Amino acid sequence: MIEKENITAVVVSYYRGDRLRVCLDSLNDLKNIIVWDNNTKGEELEKIKKIELDKPDIKFIYNEENWGLNKAYNQTIINSDTDWVLLTCDDMIFDDDWFEVFSQILNEKPQLEQIYINTFNAFLIHKKTIVRMGWFDENYRYYPSMEDEDWYLRTVEILGY
Repeated sequence: MIEKENITAVVVSYYRGDRLRVCLDSLNDLKNIIVWDNNTKGEELEKIKKIELDKPDIKFIYNEENWGLNKAYNQTIINSDTDWVLLTCDDMIFDDDWFEVFSQILNEKPQLEQIYINTFNAFLIHKKTIVRMGWFDENYRYYPSMEDEDWYLRTVEILGY
């Protein structure tokens, strides 16, 4: 059975302070959260800094350049201390029962290494999947970048899904 303490939520943010706050609030008091900011500036950065003050238990990583989603995922996976990582962006709002749904799925199918919600907008992934499949390809940097299609194709090819 998976416990909340075994998950690190990774939230990638870029110029959406208000949405980031709503996203973080929807994570139901998850203990391990990392916010990766992709070089937000100005008023939106001030909103994010305010969130950081309001939520001191969340780790914030600020970048001097917009490195894109895949580098954010790779670096935050490295910086996480748990076996499971919930990868998402600041525009995702989680239902109150999101954790119970994940838990139920993993209890019924404990062999799963990744569970998707809303395609690539949020998914739970076990770090052993990274060992088997490799890191997210950081060459897919600019939107629309096709990083999700790359990951899906590798999932089919390497894991046989």
